Amino acid sequence: MTNKKTARDLKGKTIDIHSHVGVSLKHYAKGEYPYAETLEGLYYKQLSGGIDVNVVFPFTMELFCDFHRLVDTGELVEDAAPLSPVPYELENRHLLRELYEHCPELTDRFLPFFCFDPGRYQQ
Repeated sequence: MTNKKTARDLKGKTIDIHSHVGVSLKHYAKGEYPYAETLEGLYYKQLSGGIDVNVVFPFTMELFCDFHRLVDTGELVEDAAPLSPVPYELENRHLLRELYEHCPELTDRFLPFFCFDPGRYQQ
């Protein structure tokens, strides 16, 4: 897995520095749109909008949180038995898997950006 880019590689490129990839279960549960974005879908948006490269990262750390509370109040509170052992772990893994395993032909178009939550202590 590599996606190394230098300043020379990016010089003269139009770069969108804020793009979410994945799914927001909260948005989906509340009937909000959009609730998901794929790299492939974002690629076609790049083509139509003249974007060369997107910095991409997951939505929120929903797989770590109490889903009912998240949907009801919007609060990101640790679940008693979270699906993700730490905030963003599964979301980051899914993003990398989508880029490097499912869409390897698009690696030159995307810069993955990991999310993490330094404010939550994990044992």
